[in-house]
Amino acid sequence: MKRTLLILLLSLIGVSTYAQSDSTDLNLYTASFVLETEMDTMMYADGNFENHFLEFTISDTTNFGTVAIEFSTNAGQIMYRNTFTLAELQSENILDSNWLLTIDFGKFDLNELYKVVIVIGNYAGVLDPSISKNY
Repeated sequence: MKRTLLILLLSLIGVSTYAQSDSTDLNLYTASFVLETEMDTMMYADGNFENHFLEFTISDTTNFGTVAIEFSTNAGQIMYRNTFTLAELQSENILDSNWLLTIDFGKFDLNELYKVVIVIGNYAGVLDPSISKNY
């Protein structure tokens, strides 16, 4: 009986410590860019492309270990996938001192539908549920 109660209590504690709660934590947006080269002009001058960004604040800064990010079309074609440790996020200037993570996926067609999925892992390697959001 004590064992069952302990397992139940630990699972409730685990559920309440997820780093991010749902897709409202994720900010997905696009921004125009400057055509810098002749190649940019040839590829992007029609105005159908913009830089696509993901931005969110990591809420559980004490237990944070890694974040896995996947950016894909709604048809399932993966456009970007990476897993970052805290040290990598900081060294690549993706994470600021306020724990705001901002990542630029690059230039993509505005007429396409996209999906982003994140999974955050704690320092012990335990993964939170995935969170996804559509553009």
